[in-house]
Amino acid sequence: QISPTNHPQPAQGGDQGRVVIITRDAQTHCTRRWTIKRADPFQKLVTVFINQHNQSKNNLNRGTIQNVTLHHNHKQLNLNDTPFTLNMRGQATLDIHYQLHTPSSSRHFISQHNNNTNKIMLKLRINGSDKNIQEYHIQPNDTFDKL
Repeated sequence: QISPTNHPQPAQGGDQGRVVIITRDAQTHCTRRWTIKRADPFQKLVTVFINQHNQSKNNLNRGTIQNVTLHHNHKQLNLNDTPFTLNMRGQATLDIHYQLHTPSSSRHFISQHNNNTNKIMLKLRINGSDKNIQEYHIQPNDTFDKL
């Protein structure tokens, strides 16, 4: 079972079947320690990371995590690999990259204007913040490069 750990040093002694993985969030630069079996695929770690983030009440406003990748020494890992197949022992640091999906990050509305033509009002929330909203009015057949 994968679980976050609170001890500052990797396990000592005879626990050779486990490795301490430190994940470094590429967006927030926060780190987190995990103890996993050397035979567990990295997908298992990613699944726990996603579930814990998406179920946390503190993260509800930030959105849900999608498209997670792990990187070790600037190389993307195959999530089917394991610490054993990559010869990781003791402790390793992985960068975790992901996309946040916020349903309210973009919306569009069709509105009537004075000239009685249908236009699309496009509101873009920058970084999901209600403080930074940009509003655009475009024709339904306009391309986004007109923004």
